[in-house]
Amino acid sequence: MITRPDHMLINVVEWSNGPLTDDQLYKIVSDPRWGLKTDGSFVAKADRVVRPYSG
Repeated sequence: MITRPDHMLINVVEWSNGPLTDDQLYKIVSDPRWGLKTDGSFVAKADRVVRPYSG
């Protein structure tokens, strides 16, 4: 969880097959494209790239 300079609080729950590093998690939460209104193309790309952990 991180509070960005724009005061947006971002929380990431990891659902991947392997643990992400602290640097990778920070890169995710600090990306300014995440917000209250997120561009649909950004969400669609994330949906294609990120695969939830299936156990």
